[in-house]
Amino acid sequence: MTIDEIKDYLSSECSKRGWAIDNFSGPKKEGIPDCVIKATGEILIYVELKAPGKIATSLQMNDQHGVQVFVVDSEENVDVLLSTIQRIIEA
Repeated sequence: MTIDEIKDYLSSECSKRGWAIDNFSGPKKEGIPDCVIKATGEILIYVELKAPGKIATSLQMNDQHGVQVFVVDSEENVDVLLSTIQRIIEA
């Protein structure tokens, strides 16, 4: 599975839930997460996408601004992350 396939799956699953997902891009993107999910309410989730088995660098995981970044490298990880977000919303 490629990063693009994981990204497409994440986008599709967020869309099914009515959540927005925006991708970060630009020339100086080093250390910036790949995308942000805006779930119901004011919940923002920062996501770093990786190929299966690859590990995020410390720069990618650095929470310089008090922001936690979640790493997903498979459809299963996407499902776990989105289920967790849904439980938070329902709590």
